Amino acid sequence: HYMSADLVISTSPKTEKEAKEQLPMLRSVAVRTLSNLPIATAQLMTIDQFAAELNKAFDETYEHEGREKPFSEVMIGKLIIE
Repeated sequence: HYMSADLVISTSPKTEKEAKEQLPMLRSVAVRTLSNLPIATAQLMTIDQFAAELNKAFDETYEHEGREKPFSEVMIGKLIIE
């Protein structure tokens, strides 16, 4: 099975540079989160549910690391599941 997602990060001009610097970590968290979804579950999820799962994963990651998130939310720009 194959999944491709384009994520849109909502940030302020003040924290944009910091968010860009953290893109490799953000990709890693996104891949880990989406890879753990069983295909049957993923096929039934809405875009809002995917975004909620990702936002939850990012919130938990930043909380665990004791850092403030440099963005307000992650949205799904495109999602393909085959």
